[in-house]
Amino acid sequence: MNSVNQPGRSCCNRQSAAGLMPLFAAALAGLFTCQVQAQQSPYYAGASVTVNRDTNLFRAAKGTVTEADTYTATGLRLGLDQSFGRQRLAVSLDGNVNRFSRHKELNNNDYALSSRLEWSTLERLSGVLSAGARQSLYRYDRDSTQQVTDRNIQRSRNLGLQAQLGVVTDLSFDAGVSASQDRYSATSFANRNVNQVSVNGGLRLRPGSGLTVRLGLRHSSGRYPNASAASDDKTKRDDVDLSSVIEASGASTLNARVSRTRQSHSLAGQADTRGWTGALGWNWRPTGKLTFDLNLGRDYALGSTGFDNQILSLTSSDTRVQNTTGLRINWEASAAWRMASSLSYTHRTLDNRLDAGVIGSNVTTATDRTASFSLGLRYLPVRNVELGCNIGREDRSTDTTSTITFGYAVTTASCFGQVYLR
Repeated sequence: MNSVNQPGRSCCNRQSAAGLMPLFAAALAGLFTCQVQAQQSPYYAGASVTVNRDTNLFRAAKGTVTEADTYTATGLRLGLDQSFGRQRLAVSLDGNVNRFSRHKELNNNDYALSSRLEWSTLERLSGVLSAGARQSLYRYDRDSTQQVTDRNIQRSRNLGLQAQLGVVTDLSFDAGVSASQDRYSATSFANRNVNQVSVNGGLRLRPGSGLTVRLGLRHSSGRYPNASAASDDKTKRDDVDLSSVIEASGASTLNARVSRTRQSHSLAGQADTRGWTGALGWNWRPTGKLTFDLNLGRDYALGSTGFDNQILSLTSSDTRVQNTTGLRINWEASAAWRMASSLSYTHRTLDNRLDAGVIGSNVTTATDRTASFSLGLRYLPVRNVELGCNIGREDRSTDTTSTITFGYAVTTASCFGQVYLR
């Protein structure tokens, strides 16, 4: 099946077992020597070094003093992508040691662990089991004009199972369950801690070639255990989804979803919400090396899910409505040079009901708009070595002065080098 454990193999195998932790230069030299002889393995290991620059580290409001800093991320990458029979398992672990030049109190370790098992039976039953865990330094985008400079670590966990009956038939049924948890280490963010569980089910119909239509139901329940000193806030959300996938051609695919959404809270003072949510995505590949991804969305913060995995996603605020537009462009200029660019625009309507004790006439509402841009260039001199740089700009603005949101601007830049052993 694989050659990684066979005796007499090239130096790539010896380095994959014993050369993960040596100096970056030694690993790079070994790859240059044996990359031609290496065969593809389901396992990979890698190391990376990234130097980052942030011009507004604490996301200070416009018109106030901003603090810039440079920090270095030294990372390790481990992964597995293996098929066995009808199943396929993919596991990846990325970890970084982050060290700041000036604000050493923010030094931290981050990681992202994800796993995905695609399974199927001899009959018409198949599905995906996924799980993940993340830890990272929270980026100080709190919905309050009070600047937060504490070291705040965000930890997230998620687990999901999605199954489908009728894989090759025109009519199929799918159902799933997922759970997620978000925790913040800073005391001032305790009321943002949240647990969520969601179940879903639907009928999928393929009336013609290139067209899939799904009618489904979703129910999500959540709990803010620290919403107030007196009690927690239990939330419920119900969605009726109508979605479709249209494969217009071999180069163009359209995803669309429209949902009737109702959301309620148990805590006095929290507003119940109902309305229309939805998403639209278009993938266009005009050439073999150029790809466009356009995404439009309208949703609430609680209980939102992706198109495919039904894993819950959250924002850090009690956003009433969030409208997003995003465009991503990927271009493989050559076998060695690749470029990625993205544009996004987000309009939020939010309030401060999530803060403890805010009820009745004390509720404040506001809107803000965030525009962001990024451009990245990658260079692959050999198969297992990658170098690159990225630059990004983010600008948030508000119509009026508000106590729950503010405008800020930040420019980020980074350059990295990473090497993989396969």
